[in-house]
Amino acid sequence: MKHLLISLILTSFSLLAADVSGKWSGSWEAPQRPHYMVLKQDGENVTGTAGPEAGYQLNISKGKITGDQLTFDVTLENGMAMHFTFKIDGDTCTGQGQIENQGQTVVMKLSAKRVN
Repeated sequence: MKHLLISLILTSFSLLAADVSGKWSGSWEAPQRPHYMVLKQDGENVTGTAGPEAGYQLNISKGKITGDQLTFDVTLENGMAMHFTFKIDGDTCTGQGQIENQGQTVVMKLSAKRVN
């Protein structure tokens, strides 16, 4: 009975998580540049790609959704890692990308909408 209760609780938490699967298009706040993501969700795990446009994508890693919070990392071509954090609200999301560069943290805001 205890295992059944734990299983039901875990299932209810996964049902509360937003579904982020699909294509997302948006832009960085400053400087104004495009942003595009293709995401696939499997439970709390999120895989896919992100980049400036559909034709230029980088693989995401450590993708996870908990409730309405989506997080993942992208390793840029220069080897630097950028950490993304989004709040999902239906077919829109807002968030930020954060990167460490020469001992300084650079944070850039962005938003996107599901396009497919």
